[in-house]
Amino acid sequence: MEESALALVLKECLAAMEQGGEPADIAEKYPAERLEILPLLEVAVCLRESSSTSPIPLEFLRDLGRRLASRPSA
Repeated sequence: MEESALALVLKECLAAMEQGGEPADIAEKYPAERLEILPLLEVAVCLRESSSTSPIPLEFLRDLGRRLASRPSA
């Protein structure tokens, strides 16, 4: 998948998570990208849960998704 398209999918997924969606359920909506986005969504959940005193801003998570999506493939 093209990197900009993956970044858009991640943005949509993070927005869905902000509305209370679960990573696995959200990733199922994107079967072609599921293997790439599910680990990123799970990282986002871990980051949010580990920050109980200070919530992680959604913009940080979106930026993280963009940065991870722009990494060269191995």
